[in-house]
Amino acid sequence: MIDIKSLPKVPEDAVAELLNELLRLIPNDSTTLAKFVATGNSTYLSIPPTLKLVKVAANRIQDTELREMLEPCLNILTKDTGSDACEKIERAHDALLAFNFDNHFVDTQDSKDFDQVELSTDERSELQDLMAKARKLTSEASFLSGTHKRKMNYWISKVENELFKEVVGFQAFLAMAGEASGLVRKFGDDAKPLAEAIKTARTITEEKVDGYKQIPKEEAPKQIEDKTSGE
Repeated sequence: MIDIKSLPKVPEDAVAELLNELLRLIPNDSTTLAKFVATGNSTYLSIPPTLKLVKVAANRIQDTELREMLEPCLNILTKDTGSDACEKIERAHDALLAFNFDNHFVDTQDSKDFDQVELSTDERSELQDLMAKARKLTSEASFLSGTHKRKMNYWISKVENELFKEVVGFQAFLAMAGEASGLVRKFGDDAKPLAEAIKTARTITEEKVDGYKQIPKEEAPKQIEDKTSGE
């Protein structure tokens, strides 16, 4: 069991350290966490308190977006297998890494140019309708597993939350579009109606991002004259 006093004072660093500890404690196999704990092994008995501790540390993080990204990753249940738990922990690590890279490399002006969108009332209404459609298609998609549906709905919710803000963040749309693209690669035509609704939402928003508006549209390739015609 980790000594709380030994944890870093910065919440993000404490979460990272606790995630590493969980990866050390949890075997990456098909056994459920409940069965591990039931063995009475001292290592496995440390899993539940460490899970509680990492959630407490995550709640101390000031950045709302990072907290929201970590929340589903840290929703690790005793019925989860070791493999499932480790996958969630790795996703949490990825979220922390992305957050740290953003803070280190992103210029304030770049953030304004490429991640901030001002939308009209009509545009917000259209985007909310598209999100409702995407959520309905996700719910009705028999080819999607429960995990895939939860993951897709998570990103739809992130976008819906952005639509209530005065200045909308574009990165949530990009993440949602990336998730939809992954579904098309995995499930093919079955996932295309969902992906199309999400692509439309991303396009509407992208056209309002200042930095993207400054990027010239790709010119159509020039046609090469066919000099053999008429010969």
